[in-house]
Amino acid sequence: MAKASFEEKLVFKANISSLYEDTERYLNERISILTSNYLQVFQGRLGTILDEPDYSPSTVAMVEYDLLVKNLKPMNQTIKMELLGEVNDKCAIAKKSGHFLEYEKHLDSLIALKLGEIESKALAMVTKVLAGLYIEES
Repeated sequence: MAKASFEEKLVFKANISSLYEDTERYLNERISILTSNYLQVFQGRLGTILDEPDYSPSTVAMVEYDLLVKNLKPMNQTIKMELLGEVNDKCAIAKKSGHFLEYEKHLDSLIALKLGEIESKALAMVTKVLAGLYIEES
């Protein structure tokens, strides 16, 4: 295998850098929309926790939270596939150079982190709603 020229190395470096930048940009946009949509629906679901006379509001809120987490799980793979489709040409360069596995690990970690942030925000919403109910009862 021939050694890469200086110019080829610069092109490779620029493409890999662009791959990571494009990944960040795409995830920020996609997760922003996803966060807004999921948390808006979740807020509505939390508004119904007093509608279940057989269960405490806390129990109903946590069931709603667990459902949100369950519904987010498949989004991990969906977002990954969408993103890989968007940056396919740059992924080909990363694969050719042997750097794709590192990129894929980074991508998996980044998506999990961003989806975890949605879960965290939802749990904060549960806490706030339940705290408000507790204050009203006192």
